[in-house]
Amino acid sequence: SVGDSSEHAIIGGLEGINAQFANEGIVYTALGHLHKAQRVGGRENVRYSGAPLPMSFAERKNTQSVTMVVLDGEGCKIEKILFDAPVKLLSVPTTHEPIDVVVDELAKLPDGEIDINSPFLEVNVLVKGEDTSLRQVIEEAIEGKAVRLTRIVTSTTAVQDEQQGRSMTYDDFKRKDPVEIMQEIYRKKCNGEEMPAHLLEKLNEVIKEVRNENIGNQGM
Repeated sequence: SVGDSSEHAIIGGLEGINAQFANEGIVYTALGHLHKAQRVGGRENVRYSGAPLPMSFAERKNTQSVTMVVLDGEGCKIEKILFDAPVKLLSVPTTHEPIDVVVDELAKLPDGEIDINSPFLEVNVLVKGEDTSLRQVIEEAIEGKAVRLTRIVTSTTAVQDEQQGRSMTYDDFKRKDPVEIMQEIYRKKCNGEEMPAHLLEKLNEVIKEVRNENIGNQGM
């Protein structure tokens, strides 16, 4: 979908149900649709298992997993099994850069034959105007590289990313996961420390509530 916003689409009218609907008599509640694995309301037995593969380039940094649930008649044993996605998603460069910088970055990609395990490639380019030769330049730059060109994302407007000291476009910002943004801010404020799990859980709950509220307002 446009803007990698497939997780924001709501089907039906039950998107706002409280986690308490899964009462203590329900051993395990398996929820769907959200791509990122997560528990709900702090309860281990109410979960989104998440997508086993990244569904867009916006999810390329997600940790992939499956959830194994073993029912024993009275309760259940839950195990989250982590694994590396068999096919990687590469975004080169990670922010929009001029074509000469892009070509230099593409030159660093591994050489080899393309096969079913070759990574899918997204190329981010900062352009000053229409450039009809852009795709040809990029295709020539990745010739002989073991990657599969999936899309070229161009941008003409850039702002300075204070933390990285590199150009960051508005499109970059829109595509960035809000959780990732907050984690970066936390690391900056707390001398590189990672955000604690309980804060991360609360942050996910707030983001979900805001998204549901925005969707509800759009339908009014």
